[in-house]
Order: sequence, then structure tokens, then C-alpha cells
Amino acid sequence: IKKFLEIYNIPIGRKSSTIEPPKNLSNDENLDFLRGWIAGDGSVTTSNGKAKIEVWSKNKKMIAWFNQVLAKNDIHSYIYFEKNKNEHILRIGRKDDVRKFYRRIKIPHPAKQNKFDRLLSS
Repeated sequence: IKKFLEIYNIPIGRKSSTIEPPKNLSNDENLDFLRGWIAGDGSVTTSNGKAKIEVWSKNKKMIAWFNQVLAKNDIHSYIYFEKNKNEHILRIGRKDDVRKFYRRIKIPHPAKQNKFDRLLSS
């Protein structure tokens, strides 16, 4: 486990203010890291009946890094700041980008992936 934590640059203990984006990973490893983060701190939801993906974090560096990883995979996302919760939000909301995400990145959280499947199959 220690080797895994080192590879993905994951600190032990509270992470929101200390975690840094991983370095020197392949594109697939970057997507795997993003997948895991979404499984833990992401959501599959709707806005006006349209599917969207959101990732929340107090750590702006991580959200900006996720935005870059997605951009490298031709998936556009937006970054917002929620003042009431003091958290940054990365949102994938445009229909084409949500579909690209769906085709390229499966979420390793059964309930979230099942919800995503249902939303995009309708």
C-alpha cells in the first residue's frame, strides 16, 4: 500500500489541504486516479433533466488538475467555487462531454455507475 500511496502522491491522514496532484503518470493512470476520486467525492446527478458529473474538493490544485486531465482527453469541464461550503466544484455538464466521459471513464462505484447508465440510456 505504501508504494501505491507514493506513486499516486497520496498523503496519510487528512488530505484536503495536503494532497498534491500525482506526477509522472500515464494518461490511463491519471484517468484511474480521477475515477477513484469520483467514486469517493464525486456525484452523478441531473440539472434540468440532463446528466452531469460533479467532483467536490477543498483543494483547488486537485480540481484544476482534474480539469487538465479531462481536457487532455477532449472532455470539457468547468470549475466553480461554492462559498457556503468553501469547496471547489468541477462540473462536466455539456451533453457531448458527458457522453465522452461515459464512453471513456467508468466509475468504480456501482451505484454511481448504475445511475449514470440509467441517465444516459433514457
